[in-house]
Formats: sequence, C-alpha cells, structure tokens
Amino acid sequence: MRPRRRLAWRLLALAAGLAVVAGWALTAFPAKSVVDAEQGRLEAPSPWLAPGRTVGQTFRARYPNVQAIEYRVAVRDAEVPLPAGARLRLRLERTDRPGAPPVEASADLAGLRHNDTVRLTFPPLRGSAGAAYRATLSVVDDYGLALWATSGDAYAPGGMLVDGAPQAGDLTFTTECAVTWREVAGDLARLAARGWRLLPGVFLALVAPGWAVDSLLLGGRRDDPWVRAGRLVALSLAFWALLTLWSGAAGIHVGGRAAWGVLALLGLAALWRAYRRRLREAPRRRPFSHRVGEGSRPRWLRGGEVRLRPISPADLAMVLVLVFAVAGRALNARALLAPAWVDGLHHTVLTRLISENGGVPGSYLPYLPVEHLHYHFGFHATAAALTWLTPLDPAQAVLVAGQALSALAVLAAYTLATWLFRRRWAGVGAALVAGSLYYLPAYYVSWGRYTHLAGLVLLPAALQAAQQTLRRGGARHAPAAVLLAAGLALTHYRVLLFYLLAWPLLLAWQGLRGRPTGRRWARIASAAGLVAGGALVAIAPWVWRMVGWVLPQLGSIYGGWRATEGASNALSTGLLTAYWAGVLLWLAAFGLVVGLARRRGGAAFLGAWVGAWFLAANPRALGLHDIWLLDNEAVVISLWLPIAALCGLLAAEAGTAARWVRGRLRWPRPQGWLGAALVGGTAMLATAGTWAHLNLVNPVTVLVTEDDVAAFAWVRENTPPEALFLINSRLWVGDLVVGSDGGYWLPMLADRQTTLPCVLYHHGTPAYRAAITGLAAAVEEAPSLDDPALLGLLREAGVTHVYVGARGGRLMPRDLDASPHCRTVYSSGPVRVYALAP
Repeated sequence: MRPRRRLAWRLLALAAGLAVVAGWALTAFPAKSVVDAEQGRLEAPSPWLAPGRTVGQTFRARYPNVQAIEYRVAVRDAEVPLPAGARLRLRLERTDRPGAPPVEASADLAGLRHNDTVRLTFPPLRGSAGAAYRATLSVVDDYGLALWATSGDAYAPGGMLVDGAPQAGDLTFTTECAVTWREVAGDLARLAARGWRLLPGVFLALVAPGWAVDSLLLGGRRDDPWVRAGRLVALSLAFWALLTLWSGAAGIHVGGRAAWGVLALLGLAALWRAYRRRLREAPRRRPFSHRVGEGSRPRWLRGGEVRLRPISPADLAMVLVLVFAVAGRALNARALLAPAWVDGLHHTVLTRLISENGGVPGSYLPYLPVEHLHYHFGFHATAAALTWLTPLDPAQAVLVAGQALSALAVLAAYTLATWLFRRRWAGVGAALVAGSLYYLPAYYVSWGRYTHLAGLVLLPAALQAAQQTLRRGGARHAPAAVLLAAGLALTHYRVLLFYLLAWPLLLAWQGLRGRPTGRRWARIASAAGLVAGGALVAIAPWVWRMVGWVLPQLGSIYGGWRATEGASNALSTGLLTAYWAGVLLWLAAFGLVVGLARRRGGAAFLGAWVGAWFLAANPRALGLHDIWLLDNEAVVISLWLPIAALCGLLAAEAGTAARWVRGRLRWPRPQGWLGAALVGGTAMLATAGTWAHLNLVNPVTVLVTEDDVAAFAWVRENTPPEALFLINSRLWVGDLVVGSDGGYWLPMLADRQTTLPCVLYHHGTPAYRAAITGLAAAVEEAPSLDDPALLGLLREAGVTHVYVGARGGRLMPRDLDASPHCRTVYSSGPVRVYALAP
C-alpha cells in the first residue's frame, strides 16, 4: 500500500475512533451529585411543625442543576419513629426572579427517628447558579416534628424563616446539585481563562531548568520523548533544591529578578553547548530518512536532508493521557482556596521562607521561634520558584506546583515502566493508570502530600540514571545520577529510603549480567561510589546541618528512631480498595505473575523492591523495632507507582498475545485500525477514570472556606499586627496538635500570629512544644472560656483575639457570644472574631 493511502487509512481510523469516544463520553456517564450549599451546625430544634405553621430557609445556589435538599429532623418523642403516612412538603421559590414558577416536592417521613436525615428531591434546576431561593417546609398533621437549626447566624447568604418571617439562626441543611459534562466543560474553560498566563512561569519552573541541565550534562541525549520529558521535570526539581540550598548557605539571594538571571545564564550555556555539539557532529551526521524538494525549504537547508519522525499511536495515546491528567487535576482543585489539610499549611510556611530569603534559611524565623531548619525542602524550593516567576503567592504556588506535579506523575510512571520492561505501550498503560484510573496520586490533593509526590516523581528518573551509570560507567551518566540523587535527598526522606532500598538490587542486576568478573565488579563499585560521593558533596551544607545538629538532637526532637509506643502501623485496607484501587491491585498482581512467567527481569526487580518497602516498614518481622520514618501507610500511598508499572506490563503482554494469535490465525495486518483502537481505548479509559475521580477531595480536609477568606481580609485591615489569636485545635497524630478550622491559616493568609502554629513547632525545644500543646489542651479541657484558670493562661500568653472559623471546633459562637470576656468585632455567617478582655 502506498504511503499516502496508508496515512489516509490511519487518519480515517483515528477520526472514527475519536468520534466513537466522543459519542460514548456524552452518553455513557450519568450526572454526578455534589454538595452545593451547606450549613452543618446544629444547636436547637426549630419551632415544631404543625398545620398552619411553616419553617423555611433562604439560601443561594453556587452551581447549576440544584436537585435536592437534606435536613436533619428532630422528633419530640426521640424513642418513637414517625408514623406511617407522615410526609414533609417543600415549596421552593426563586426570590431573585419574581414570577418564576415555584417547585414543589415531598418526602416520606415514616420510620424516621430523632436526628435522622430527610431528603427532598426535585427535577434539576438548570439556571440555579448564583440564584437566590426560599425553601418553605410544612406538614399536614402534627407529628411532633422539627428541624435542627442554630440559634445564631451560621450561613451568610441566607437565614431561617418561621411562618415566612425572618428569625435569628439558620436551619441545618445541605443542597445538592447534579454535575454534567456541560458544567465540567464550563469549569475547564474558566480555569483555562484564569490559568493560561501561568503557563510560561510553570514551564520555566518545572521544565526549562531540566532542559538546560540535561543539555549540559547529557548533551541532549535522544531518548524516548516521554522518558526525556520525565527526566526534565525531575532535573528541574533537583535544580531548584540545590540552587536554594547553596544560595542559602552562601547568603546569596536568588529570588525575584535574580531567578530570571540564573535561568537566562543557564539557558545561554545550554544553547552554546548545543551549538558547539552541532558543529562537532556535522561531518559525521547520519543521513536523514526523507528528502524534501529543493524549493520547499530555506537556502541554508538546501543540499541537506530532513528527518521526519512519524507520530506513533503510543505518542498520541500519551498526549491524551497527559491532557486528561492535567484536566483532572485542575478540576480536583477547582474549589480549593488554599492547600488542604494539615500539610498544606507548613508547606506554605516553608515556601514563603525560601521565597522571602531567596534560598533555604538556617531557621524557621520569623514564623516559628525554632532554630536549625531541617525539613526536606525540594518541593518548596520549586514552589518558591513559582512565586518568583509568576504573580502567585506562596499558598497558591503550593497548590499550583502540587497539582502540576500530580499531572506530570504520568511521566514518572511511563519512565519506570519503559525502563524496566522496554515496551512503550507498557509505559502508556502505566501512565494511564497513574493519570486517570488509580485514585492516587490525584488524592494527594486532599492530604497536601506534595513533598511525597515530588519525591516519587523524581524516583524513576533517579533510578534509571543510577542504573545507566552502573552499566556504562561514570564518565557520561554519573553527573545526572548525582544531581537526581542529591535532589531526591533534599525532597523527601522516605522516598530517599525507597531509592536506597533499590541499590542492592541494582548492583546485583548489573553485577550478574553477562560474565561476572573482578574487573567488572570493581567498575560497578567505582561507579556506585562516584554517585554516592558526588551526591554527598552536592548536598554538603545539608549534610553538615544534619550531622552537626539534627542527629545529636534526635532524641529530644523525635524521641529517637523508634515509633511511638502504641502507634498504629496497621495495613489500611480502605486505602487499598478505594475507588478502583482494588481491581487495579489484582491486575498488578496478575501482571507480576505474567512478568515472572515470561522471565521479565524488570518484574522480578519490581517485586523484590516493593517487598523491601514492606520489610523496611515492618522491621518487627525481623525482631527489630518499628521506626517512625517509614510505616505501612506511607508504603500503601506510594504503591500507585509500581502498580501502574505492572498494569502497563500486563497491557503490553496482552498486545504480544494478540499479535501471536493473529499470526497463528494468519489474519491480515490491520492498516491503522489497530492503532486507532488503542488510542480510542486509551481515551475511553482516561475519560472514565477522570469522571470517576472528578470530586475526590474529602470535604473534611478543607479548612479554608469563602467565609474564612472574607474574614481574613477584615482581620488584616482591622486588627493590629501584634495581635495574637486563639484558634480551634484538635489532637492529630501522636501528641501533635493541629488547627481544626480556617483560623489555622491566619499566619499565612492574614499575617497574624496564632496560639497554634503549623506542625513544624514540633521541631522546637521541649519547653516550646510543651507551651503550645499545654495551652491547646487547657482550651479543650476547660468547661468554658470563662474559666479563671484558662483566662489566666491566655493572659500570660498574650492572647488578644479569638477566631472561630467556618469549620469550628471546641470554640463555638453559641458559647462565646454570651461570654462577658468576648466582644464580637466581626460576624459573618459561621465565622466570628472576638476581642478578648480577660
């Protein structure tokens, strides 16, 4: 078949496959139900419902397609369920559009007990985004029924109604909306409109340094383009980590305009190296594979040849995987106003420290009175680079950098699979699993585990560079291996342990290949020593800090290496079976069996390596004590990387089996239809996985809400800079105390100090830690804020204000509003700011 006809067939097959995928995506997925408006506080029942008496609530919808409202019922006789035939009626009116027909619905109450939830559903309201509504609830008989509510304002956009008249307080309610592909497309369009200006800065932070370093160290080696892309991201992470380490040690500020200068110099050096290399290689350049007519190219190319590399189906599939990964990660974080959960705050603190200092400082001052900063900072250095190259503040930079790395994790999975199994479609399958099918690493956004993620993104490239150094010697490949190992050591200590656990396997793998001789082992040992020694030299200031201060103080900071007595190290079955993880785990196990049966050395390496992870997390199996540095949870949330690689191997072996069957049956070779089917299948699976994980952020981990952001602006403008805020707290892991609502973020988003800093306070002196945890415990244990002993502690600490966030905690408005020691200075919905007058 002629090339043009073959190309036409391939394009036709690809177009048909994508048309099938588009039609399937538009019809195969039902709308997803998500929470719209929510008021979760409850303090007392509303007035009892009876014929002629109504209770209602006004609210404002945020999204289109509102389709249900839930209430919490209060029953007068708590031990007796509501009778058969009992019904609750709803009349929903749009108040910002007079004349719009009301919506009516009802729900069966039979069998409901005290504190149960009643759900009223109605057809989705398409134009509900931003609309104001009034919900009126009634009954036809007196069932001894009321609805839970608050006594004070807890929902800013609306309020409670009794017989149509406004009342103090709000009902406890949740509205639900239906999300369809139309809304998702609209969200993506809005995200793209806001985020396209950030793309140059993100490229300069996550790709450009890696390209320059790769050109300088490896001469721009022509690898698989997706492997090289993963290496560029890994080298960029390592570059920022080492740059900020040495600039901090030397007292040189490399932030702001200096960062642009550093990148410019690095880029010029890389271009000069590429130019010199081109001049050297010109006489021995191989002929190109396809000639172009003399008149179709510029004069400086005439007489030469042009190489045209066709785009393979695997490349097209990887483009789709990456596009869906980027879209999915953007949609996951679209509603977040700050990084989620506990980790998000101290990541922001470290990013701000590096950004303001233009390098890694020696302490946590001025944000914590703690000397000798020793937390791994590689991810934070990259996020700080984003603050220098874009208009993002540190909190936004952490969120953008984290989600960008979460999407680029597909390159790490591709690199691991193709390195171990030498099959491009194994890499595509691995990238598909990591990008769309497995809920990790996408779920890291709920935990803020971005440092762990950055380490895992670095890991495959570091292992591949180490293996190439051992195999080919250290002259050419050792610099990249050294740089990646050093970057990994500064990015995450647990992932560094995974890297070190792979080294015995790498040494055995290289030493036993071919004929093992003494000279061969000596060369391998020298290459390994070169990587280890070079990495230690590269991070010498950090090694000096760790050896000179951290290790001698290990007992007072962490209590030694042993895990805390009574600490749980159980294997979480929930993490292993969430979403589609259980199915993928079984597929990965089957892929391991197939790989071992097919004598794939990469499968044996992967199985032994993951086994070493679990052994390191459970040293009690060897009669030793567990350590806090690595536990089963850390291993489980890292399994997405080997699981993705093994699923990719299984996909590649399935393709091999299909080709064998076609050969035995003597079927004709498909002309482009097989590639189109593979690309279309990849698109369908990526679509299904992205849709399944569309709203995976756990609302419990979201501390900062819109109400908190408005309060932060007020606090910044109306309180003195030296104000100290008492905030809600809770016990977290071991003896660590963390914030339970948006007040935790006051130091970063309002520039005001709180009684509870980020968890890095645990790196301080025992006396400092005891003061922090002691005050938090006193607040938790005191009968009220009016307790004289507690007031004395607050006076000694210098507390001037109390902040109650939207999520709340031990300190709540129902108690503080009536306190003679608290004067309300700000109130909006569930958020309160009190001036404390002990």
